[in-house]
Amino acid sequence: MIRSGRLVTHFESTREEDGVAASMFTQDVPLGVMPISVRRSSPYEAALVGDDLEREKALALLRSVPDYDSADLNELVATAVHDIAQSLAWHGRSFFEIVPSSEESQSELQEVVARPLFRLRWFYVQIVPKADRKYWGDTVIRVAPARSIWQISMPTALDGYNGYRRLQRRLRRADRLAPAFWQRDLEQGIVTRGFDFSEYRRQGEILEARVTRKWGWPRRDYSGQNWTEFALFYRVVTFHWAQAKLREHIIVELNKLFVRLSIRAELRVSGLPSASEILDFRNKMVEGTITFAKASEASSVN
Repeated sequence: MIRSGRLVTHFESTREEDGVAASMFTQDVPLGVMPISVRRSSPYEAALVGDDLEREKALALLRSVPDYDSADLNELVATAVHDIAQSLAWHGRSFFEIVPSSEESQSELQEVVARPLFRLRWFYVQIVPKADRKYWGDTVIRVAPARSIWQISMPTALDGYNGYRRLQRRLRRADRLAPAFWQRDLEQGIVTRGFDFSEYRRQGEILEARVTRKWGWPRRDYSGQNWTEFALFYRVVTFHWAQAKLREHIIVELNKLFVRLSIRAELRVSGLPSASEILDFRNKMVEGTITFAKASEASSVN
């Protein structure tokens, strides 16, 4: 059965089980995209440029993204951008249905389940997974016009959607506590002798560091056992750069959405280190003109 209209926001069977490293990486990505707490002394500032009517239209969209509303624009923008970044960190690509607001001439965003959702030229088709059909009666497919869907993906500077999904898959593989042959032997009651679990785990940690190299994720490893001090701070600053690229990408895409919806307003964010500035801090750290700690502090939003 095919139904048009509102798409489904959640399916139980589409959840993915991540291992420890994959989950930690996913959790860490959005944490440094925007300030965690907006203080009056913070240089961070958000602004919506436009007349009052256009600003209200833009605000209606932004207010619909977070779980709660805020009268403070700085806090509202920080939360909305963080929540979009969090969705991208989990899925690599997010879809929001544009729905009419209770206020005339305004629209809201409703995030919908990203998979299984397919674009067929003028329409998006959402297939209800077989395991969930008992909850949805006879519904097999839902259809919504493409004009009512806003899609946002990981930026190309961070390898886009496909590259990000590949990174997630490789992290999940690195998360295995033991190789498949050892698990098979265990199930059959066979004791595998001479297997070095510590070396196996070390190789897994090397793989985790390698596949997240572009992001610079430090793996929450500050022990000093796996990196030199320079290598650790280099990754920390690089991770700040990746988070800044994600923040700037989200803001650009939100402004494109405003244009698409004929909202004559522009979202501007200032007071946070830009991706290009962070690269400059990293270069100065490499050259030795600023300390490791100074580069890390200057590139952080918190």
